[in-house]
Amino acid sequence: MLSSLQAVIARVMKLRPVRVFQRYSTKNGPILAGGLSLTALYSVFAGLYVGFAILGLSIQSNPDLKNAVVNILSTSIPGLIKDANGSGAIDLDALFKSRVLGWSSIIAAAALLLTALSWFASARSAVRAVFDLAPDTTFFLLLKLRDLALVIAFTA
Repeated sequence: MLSSLQAVIARVMKLRPVRVFQRYSTKNGPILAGGLSLTALYSVFAGLYVGFAILGLSIQSNPDLKNAVVNILSTSIPGLIKDANGSGAIDLDALFKSRVLGWSSIIAAAALLLTALSWFASARSAVRAVFDLAPDTTFFLLLKLRDLALVIAFTA
């Protein structure tokens, strides 16, 4: 009985999904994935800020369109937009009054670009670490240009 159980365990351990999970676990996959998720989250908030500022400029003259967009966002992502009770992450009055070319928007756009570039660089490093590959020896400016091309491709 014990030898047949050991044979089953040995066979299960040779399955590809089990081996993938073992490699993922031994190479700090959860930590790498958590770091990538956090970096992506920073990009999302900077992108929301810049996106709302641009949206505010484009729908400023049309209050019906503005209300429709706000209602859709409030329904789709509860807690994102501050309501009458004051609960919510984004204050629309302050956001729609912001200027795209103001200092805060320039900083948010730079943060968006830097965090997006950082995410691609971190993803490249994480994949190399999981698969025991040597660090990329490509000139760092070429890597940043490649990352920038990927950022542009993903936003288009």
